Amino acid sequence: ASKKVYQLLSTLVSYGIPGEQEVYICSKERDPATNKLTKTTVPKIDNDLPCLIIDDICIGAGTFKNISDKIRENGNTNEIYLACTHAPFSVDPESLRPYFKHIFISNSRNDDFVVNGPKYTNLITQLPLF
Repeated sequence: ASKKVYQLLSTLVSYGIPGEQEVYICSKERDPATNKLTKTTVPKIDNDLPCLIIDDICIGAGTFKNISDKIRENGNTNEIYLACTHAPFSVDPESLRPYFKHIFISNSRNDDFVVNGPKYTNLITQLPLF
């Protein structure tokens, strides 16, 4: 995903979204024996702009919750959003509300979630870059 983010920004600019976004690359490490997260690295964000976490797949959302926590631990109060190409959630999206203002999922998913009445996740037309 980190390699494709620059292509994504270029595509967004072609849709009329300004190209002045700042990009912060996060990383993770897993224990190969258990597949459990052992380390999440998140750079310090020195602005008050909303954060959009972009990745290709979200199942249990552990990586994304860790990133959100690290952003907060760094003293940042930005709104945090999540966008994934595929999200076959193994968790209830309601459990992600403390971490993300909103979640966007591509139309590769054939349903969506209604949480407490208003939609919390939105299906979006898949951009031609993934």
